[in-house]
Amino acid sequence: MTPEQSPALSEPDVRVSVTVGTGLGDVELRYRACLTAATVFVRETTGRADLRAVLSGDPSADLRRLPNEKLYLL
Repeated sequence: MTPEQSPALSEPDVRVSVTVGTGLGDVELRYRACLTAATVFVRETTGRADLRAVLSGDPSADLRRLPNEKLYLL
């Protein structure tokens, strides 16, 4: 598996938009991840006051993969 290859080749990739609240404003980060890892990531971050994560459609090819994506598949 290369660094940009999905850990779940049979699943489609989706875009994960993560907004992190800081004392100076919000920072938005965008990643791509396989559907299962993205869904688990969003579920695990739901309820945090400082973080908001949402899924959207097809990711662009230039987005980095979600850091430690394969850990969300365990």
